[in-house]
Amino acid sequence: MNIIELVNVSKIYKLDNVEVKAISNINLKIKNGETVAIMGPSGSGKSTLLHIIGCLDKPSSGKVIIDSKDVSKLNENQLAEIRRQKIGFVFQFFYLIPSLNALRNVMFPMLFTNNLNKEEKEKKAIELLELVGLKNRIYHRPAEMSGGERQRIAIARALANDPQIILADEPTGNLDTEKGKAIIDLLLNLNKEKNITLIIVTHDSYIASHAKRIIKLKDGKIISDSKK
Repeated sequence: MNIIELVNVSKIYKLDNVEVKAISNINLKIKNGETVAIMGPSGSGKSTLLHIIGCLDKPSSGKVIIDSKDVSKLNENQLAEIRRQKIGFVFQFFYLIPSLNALRNVMFPMLFTNNLNKEEKEKKAIELLELVGLKNRIYHRPAEMSGGERQRIAIARALANDPQIILADEPTGNLDTEKGKAIIDLLLNLNKEKNITLIIVTHDSYIASHAKRIIKLKDGKIISDSKK
């Protein structure tokens, strides 16, 4: 089953009266549970593509279908609901809230859901932090943790609302090689254990080598799409 489908998707930005086509006529289908690496040089459209898949941006033309729903024409509130229900994000710079400890950072996305009470949300956040190996760090703030630990908090936070899709934009970009490999191994294990669709934007050949599918972009277009 395809959980993501893009049909003739283009995105054009206007800069000083000049039109810049970030991506052009992208056609793409991604099955539920796939692991996909998106690669390409800077400016090739990788992050734009990820943002459109993640409902953080709208296409200038074309259709974006997430879990059988056409999200292309939804308003901002509707897109936010799709993100909350179906998508978890992991970014290069973590984007944790500095004043909150690990537990509260992971609980934060749950504040916008009503299906759990406070005690249940806290219990779930603790379980997620245990899942990513931070059982003994739940009351530490981001500044008291290493980059690898902060990224693990970000992954736990991405899982808070049980997403079907995780989108990771250069998730190891600020980590050394050893910590980066540990983060990728963690994401891949989550993909296997929970059947979460995993899409990673990366320059790292190690990461790409562990994905089941590699999509390469150049000048806003898909130039290759290979599966293992």
